[in-house]
Amino acid sequence: MSDRLLSRKELAAALGRSRAYLLRMQIAGFVMPGGRATITEARAWLAAHSDFRATGKKHGRRKKQQEDAGRCRKMQTGESTPRELHPIRHAHDYVDFDYDAVDGDDAEEQDGGSESFADLVHGLGEFCHMLTTPDLSSGSPHPKPPDARTVGLRTIAALWALKPDALGGISMHQLSKQLGCTDTILSRYACQFRDRFGIPARGGRSEETRARMRKVHRAKAVGRVAADSGDDPSRN
Repeated sequence: MSDRLLSRKELAAALGRSRAYLLRMQIAGFVMPGGRATITEARAWLAAHSDFRATGKKHGRRKKQQEDAGRCRKMQTGESTPRELHPIRHAHDYVDFDYDAVDGDDAEEQDGGSESFADLVHGLGEFCHMLTTPDLSSGSPHPKPPDARTVGLRTIAALWALKPDALGGISMHQLSKQLGCTDTILSRYACQFRDRFGIPARGGRSEETRARMRKVHRAKAVGRVAADSGDDPSRN
């Protein structure tokens, strides 16, 4: 049986190894003409290459251990050379900086700048809260957060109320047509933005005035419906 040519699978089984082990042998130099070899040739090759391992982990670990041992030995004996500085990164001279002289004159200006920055952060937080506040006018006990379209409409309405020139100075009615919504929704969002941040209306009305107008329009609509049906609205 030792002189019979075996395939890779048969040879691996005869050696008690896996086919991956045999493949590593071929990579290391074991020759199998036509994918065949005898068990005698395989054992002779393994005997001639006693340092062969199926993986390189042991050799790599041993080499790393030797390098670590050599590094520790150099550190103990003081033979380690100092690390060289990068020629470009460390080409400039180090200069002592007088922080006290800088902080002495501009301390008040820095304090004012920090307060302005805090006000800006607070304003941005309030604006983001306004954009993501659920609509409570629906009367639902558990209102859902606004979707992306609602947040976008609120942002555009706030921009129109704050700086109409950024949108070409068009009217609310024209803007609502371009956005595919009603001007009532945009007007309500713009009024909410102005009332929350105390921005004066640009020829518009406040939310309270619009609420009274809606009540008047609703009463007129009820009167027209009653007149069309022949009922007297005063009896209701």
